Amino acid sequence: MAIIYVIAVILFKIVFFKENLLFVVRVVSSFFWMFILPGFMFMYIWHQNINFLERFIISVPVSAVIVSVTSYYISIIGLHIKYHTFLVPAFWIIVSVIIILFKKSTS
Repeated sequence: MAIIYVIAVILFKIVFFKENLLFVVRVVSSFFWMFILPGFMFMYIWHQNINFLERFIISVPVSAVIVSVTSYYISIIGLHIKYHTFLVPAFWIIVSVIIILFKKSTS
């Protein structure tokens, strides 16, 4: 995962060559936080059936779906949108870790 992150930073730096490196790292980190990590952790539940590359590719649409749907329902409840960028991905990462730990303890 770290290699993919570094490659993404290098590619973004090539595309956004006029921006400083800190900005590029921040953009790539935000992209990974919102659109890769929640789905990647969620897909780890099926790590026996799919390999790393498949899990990484599937994590993008899965993250988009679970983050956007969760964000929609949290907005209906009344949580301000400025908290969604941190809380929603963190929630799904924590839920995935709990499911993984529970699954490992039962088997």
